[in-house]
Amino acid sequence: MSNEKGRRLIKNTFIVGVGSIASKGIIFLMTPLFSRWLSIEDYASFDLITTYTSLLLPFCTLSISEAVFRFLLDDVREDKPKTIISSGFFMSLAGYSIFLFLYWIGSILWDRISFGWPVCVLLLAQMFFAFFSEVARGIKRVELYSVFSLISVVLLSTFSTVFMLVFKWGLSGIVLGYSIAYFISAIGLLIATKTDKLISLKDVNIHSVREMLVYSWPLVPNSISWWVVNVSDRLIINSVIGLTANGIYAIANKIPAIVNVLFSVFHISWVQSASETVCDDDYAQYCNEVLNKLVPFIFSAVTVIISGNFLFYQYFFDVKYAEAYYYSPILIFAAGISCICQFMGGIMIAKKETRQNGATNIVAALSNIIINLLMVQRFGLYAASVSTLVSYLILLSLRYAMIQRHVRLRMNKFSALVILLSGVVFAGVYFNNLLLNVVLFFSSMVFFLMINKDMMRRVLRMLARK
Repeated sequence: MSNEKGRRLIKNTFIVGVGSIASKGIIFLMTPLFSRWLSIEDYASFDLITTYTSLLLPFCTLSISEAVFRFLLDDVREDKPKTIISSGFFMSLAGYSIFLFLYWIGSILWDRISFGWPVCVLLLAQMFFAFFSEVARGIKRVELYSVFSLISVVLLSTFSTVFMLVFKWGLSGIVLGYSIAYFISAIGLLIATKTDKLISLKDVNIHSVREMLVYSWPLVPNSISWWVVNVSDRLIINSVIGLTANGIYAIANKIPAIVNVLFSVFHISWVQSASETVCDDDYAQYCNEVLNKLVPFIFSAVTVIISGNFLFYQYFFDVKYAEAYYYSPILIFAAGISCICQFMGGIMIAKKETRQNGATNIVAALSNIIINLLMVQRFGLYAASVSTLVSYLILLSLRYAMIQRHVRLRMNKFSALVILLSGVVFAGVYFNNLLLNVVLFFSSMVFFLMINKDMMRRVLRMLARK
């Protein structure tokens, strides 16, 4: 990996990391509060509301904001950003308007789809925030993306807490708090990126819209498939087992979210770096070097989190969620596999192979649904957890096979060894023995520090300079 590429990747990861880890950390700390303030049923309902919005967002916008990011990176002409941003913005508004019309018609014909104003308002707020966040990345203002990610989470935590504890608005208060926070943060990004000067209806270009849609529409099944792999379990659980089981499974997914947070910090800068360097002669070498640094980091972190699983359920979450302890390790390991899948997806996005990227996700999503439908009634939440792991393994295999046409990825022996050791710790935590858990936890911490000592030195030096 060239020094310049490595420095750029580390710098972007650091910038994104400061905001992302802090913001996701706040969300994680709010989880036990929400779990205490809400009943299991209300918490499960809130989880379903956020699930609905994550499902509907790519449908409404045809993932146009991701096309805006990718096309802004390619076009450096002064007049082009206006066309790209204006076309993307008004396409997003048009998509949301069509959604509202279809929702209104649907709610008249079939009252069971009436999930109400909370999802509609939250969806609009998330749409604006996602769009202007992608603009910030596209114009290479990654620091703004990071700062406003943190601001949005501070605001949503504050508003949700006030509406819950002061006004006693319950579940509606949390949803309203989230919506207001996203709206304010979107306005902040609009001003900070000076995008308000670049949005004009007269700059909408049909040819640009068509180009961006060719790139973005395959990302819709891609996004939906990620959603299916990640959260369709909960909808099936809710239908087959019940809302209480869904609440327990939602808590079991909170710890794997730590792995996703760690990777999301890197993934944002990786997609940017992979896209900027895609035409370089040493691109394949660069991707392999990144892969064999990423795998030891991710799975050494997975090892620490799995071994520390008992601490969360003993001291952090309410005792009514204790059963979730047995499902978390499977989901944590699955999250580690998903990180490698997303790394490969970044390469496919850089190559603008969004159709192939989406196709692999569809296969994984269908696998997840089939396993869930066949096994959940008999094996309960274990089946839901295992189906997620298996679907990610299928996704990994498919993407690895496809990428070989462009980049011959090779995992070295050290990376494979780290994954093996992570599997050993995974098996050990199921004995649920306090002494063994403590030994595994401290051993995993030492293991993590030894593997990542060079990277941590770099980060500390960067922090010192900042």
